[in-house]
Amino acid sequence: MKRQSLLTAKTRELLRIQDAEARVWDVLHPLMEEAANYQSSETYGYLGAVFVSEEFYPFRLRNALRRYSIGPYVSVSQVFPDSPAERADLREGDQILSVNGKRVPRWGRAARYASVRMKRDLVPGEVNEIKVRRGEETFSVSVTPEKAAYYSVIVSPESHVDIRPDGEVIWLSLAMVEDLADPSDFAYACSFALAQSIMRHPEKRRKNLWIGSTMDLAIIATGIPSIGVLGNASAKSKQRLFDVEADLIALYLLAAQGYDLANYPKFWEKQFPKQRYSGMLEKEDALRLEVQHQIIASIDAKRASGAFIFPEEYLAGDASEVVLQPFAGATERRSMGK
Repeated sequence: MKRQSLLTAKTRELLRIQDAEARVWDVLHPLMEEAANYQSSETYGYLGAVFVSEEFYPFRLRNALRRYSIGPYVSVSQVFPDSPAERADLREGDQILSVNGKRVPRWGRAARYASVRMKRDLVPGEVNEIKVRRGEETFSVSVTPEKAAYYSVIVSPESHVDIRPDGEVIWLSLAMVEDLADPSDFAYACSFALAQSIMRHPEKRRKNLWIGSTMDLAIIATGIPSIGVLGNASAKSKQRLFDVEADLIALYLLAAQGYDLANYPKFWEKQFPKQRYSGMLEKEDALRLEVQHQIIASIDAKRASGAFIFPEEYLAGDASEVVLQPFAGATERRSMGK
């Protein structure tokens, strides 16, 4: 009886994680599709399905995972309606054996393939062949991936960080997903993390730490059009500029998907004190909120004029849509004025 109770508890925990994953994907799926034209280097083959391995979940849940056909291999955990995956009749629980003739790894390498390699092996706009195992049956399907800024999602019941993109995976704590009950607040948090991934902020931060905050090579090497804004900033200023850039990208993504932007600054106004040792809203936070309002006003003006809701100017290198001077030093202000 005790063993059965333990299994039931683990199953309940797994179902909580899967419910949280579904909630995250309900938000991120359309935003990732929307972001297909934001950065060509961050656009991959996207099937409209979620691929996972047992390594995505706590070790203690392995037995429960097997009941849902999740094991030491790459499998489908979710298929979105009217997606290439649904049209190809991929289903939850399908195990992926090969992609375009390349064998899909198992065991420890399966998690990396699901989160990093698979989206790069899928060629958008062309017919791809995927070999699948479903129960005792093995067969191949033809599928034409679409373009999207696709990143894997891992919801962890043990994470002490609410949300963290690492460049390939967006990590979220189960507690945060369950605690952010308001749908708009949850969308604001998820879109900000997605925007950081699209603009390669995790990679830039790693390069800055490695090369040093006084050198601009790490920023230049990324090829992001906003390098003129970020190039001369100190390490601390760069982080603030990254946040502003993520706000801008997130707000455009949200606006294009019909979200109400009015409460975006209010959400962050509540979050900032939680991130500060002082527990209070600091000067830099207030300045960032001002820039958020400015971006929202710019988007509203575009909407009123019937213009396409897309940050075309910013992605082309024109940062005049955001006032970054309060975050920057004199050198940075000069670079903004070029």
